[in-house]
Amino acid sequence: MRTTLQVYLANSALLTLDCGLKECLNLIHNEDDFRDFVLGFAAKMPKEKPREEIAYEANAAINPYFGVSLDVVIARDGAPIPSILTKCANTVEQYGMNIEGIYRLSRSASSMNKLKQAFDLDPRNVILSSYTSVEDVNCVASLLKQFFRELPDPLLTKTLYRDFIDAAKLSDDIRRRDSIHSLINRLDDNNYTTLRALVFHLDRIAKHEQTNRMPISNLAIVWAPNLMNSEDFSAAVGDSAWQNRVIETIIVNCRGIFDEE
Repeated sequence: MRTTLQVYLANSALLTLDCGLKECLNLIHNEDDFRDFVLGFAAKMPKEKPREEIAYEANAAINPYFGVSLDVVIARDGAPIPSILTKCANTVEQYGMNIEGIYRLSRSASSMNKLKQAFDLDPRNVILSSYTSVEDVNCVASLLKQFFRELPDPLLTKTLYRDFIDAAKLSDDIRRRDSIHSLINRLDDNNYTTLRALVFHLDRIAKHEQTNRMPISNLAIVWAPNLMNSEDFSAAVGDSAWQNRVIETIIVNCRGIFDEE
């Protein structure tokens, strides 16, 4: 025989216990046993989500910031480049120029997810002025890479991927630079403007390589997979060295490829 017990807890919430009568009696010998039984059962009940989490999930499902096209992000921000690039780059340049391994070191998923949720909720209200510690700045740097990595179409685009790889294979430095420059000029305006801002930022990082140990070659290695990708995954893996050369060539020649900031 099964029975249903309804108990009002101290907070006046009504708790219903559905179990066999004999099982209940075997478990409950006194008031303390009954209290422990009720509290243990209550602990297993689904907990109501905080309002902030509900708001984030609703907004992220309808209007996400990560994982959508660059055009959507820029239209949402109402700025020439994504606000996440502006805010993260400014933070890294203000507090992370001399951090050894900046952009190479990754942070915990939990700290990054918290910041990612803030951008998904409302990128305009994200303030990074308190992100000043080494751990915080590395979190900001990692999040910026993640943003570009999650773009449905990479910044250098899947359409031009093979052309960029072929250009990287040119042995002559001048021909390689000019070929890559020509391909960059074929990018859409939003991709071009965003790439320009990112590359000048990385160039400024590289100028502090004596302390941060991140010369252009290292920055190219950590950034290439986030900016280039092919529909053919196996081919992209085999192209990693050429991807690095593309990004390195762009950073080295940024002032010849782009107008000065």
